[in-house]
Amino acid sequence: MLELRPEQFAVLADSQLASFKAHLEAHLRATFPLQTADVDAAALRDFIDLAVTRSGDAGIDTEASVQSFADHMVLLGARFPDNPLYTVLTAPLRDPGLESPVQRMDRVYDLTWDYLDRIRAPDGGHLIEALARLRAWMNLAGEHVGDSVADVLPILQRIYPQKFGAHDTPALADFCEQALRRAGADRFMQAPARALYVCTAFIAGLDFYHDPLIRGGARRVAEALETEPDPGRRTRLLAKGVSRYLDRVLALVRGTPA
Repeated sequence: MLELRPEQFAVLADSQLASFKAHLEAHLRATFPLQTADVDAAALRDFIDLAVTRSGDAGIDTEASVQSFADHMVLLGARFPDNPLYTVLTAPLRDPGLESPVQRMDRVYDLTWDYLDRIRAPDGGHLIEALARLRAWMNLAGEHVGDSVADVLPILQRIYPQKFGAHDTPALADFCEQALRRAGADRFMQAPARALYVCTAFIAGLDFYHDPLIRGGARRVAEALETEPDPGRRTRLLAKGVSRYLDRVLALVRGTPA
């Protein structure tokens, strides 16, 4: 089986790595048709490059295990191992008792699907309700919205109580702190935008703003945000991009076109 350790990339034949990435692209298109439907080839290749790099960083270095790692990036967010909410789910990545990368990813898979079934409900009902609550909050949130950890924690609880209840307070606070730091690094300065950033990260993944799959599905908004300096317009553009993302996720859960 072809191994993909980072230190071996330089000596791998280009055709081997290209062949694996082509296989992974076809796999992701077939397995996650709605998540990839609006994503062009360039964005999906960026996602795959990130998957290969990130899986290597985690010691996941065989074709089957890298493919599974990429699947979990779709399900949990592009940088799911860094998300403090998923420490339990990703514990097998750091388990010295599991020597095989395939074993580690199989265990991550079992934990992840048990978790997703609990927070989403088998029919996706909890997630659909969370999407509706987030959209309603976006429509009502005004200039007096706070953006401290103490401000955003109750918002997350109202929007997605099942997911909120699946985590302890320290993990939730750590998540909010990290999300707020990322919002600042991504130049969102107004409190409504920062609070929306955290709420979106709670559903879409901590690094959603840089996730090639999410950006690829809202490319025009993402490109506009790259060059827009005005804080107010950046807030409105973020809301537009998030609204588009919610449409895509709702279509996924319902199994209908966006």
